[in-house]
Amino acid sequence: MWGLVVWDGFALSIGLTAWGLYRMGLNPTYKAFLGVSWLFLISTVFTLAKTLRDAHEALLAERDAG
Repeated sequence: MWGLVVWDGFALSIGLTAWGLYRMGLNPTYKAFLGVSWLFLISTVFTLAKTLRDAHEALLAERDAG
């Protein structure tokens, strides 16, 4: 159940941000900059999540080995 909530929240935030960028009354150059920044933010979030997961798994493995 928590996985559904997390993924739905993620999809909702991505969708609403994309909609907001699309509807924003800015110069297309500024919109493009914000869009690229948004995509970079998404990739950074996945990298952070994977790093935290790996650190947690390493901690569990160290605890089980000790």
